[in-house]
Amino acid sequence: MLPCFARPTAGKVTRWCYLLWYLLTVANPFDPSPSIWLNLLG
Repeated sequence: MLPCFARPTAGKVTRWCYLLWYLLTVANPFDPSPSIWLNLLG
């Protein structure tokens, strides 16, 4: 596993950056309010 991270290619760095951006974009405005989730179901 470590050799994979020892010499990252440009493609791997780009994918990791996109993954980090996506996770931060989804997690930041997340609202765990039950009323929102019930509205989603109904």
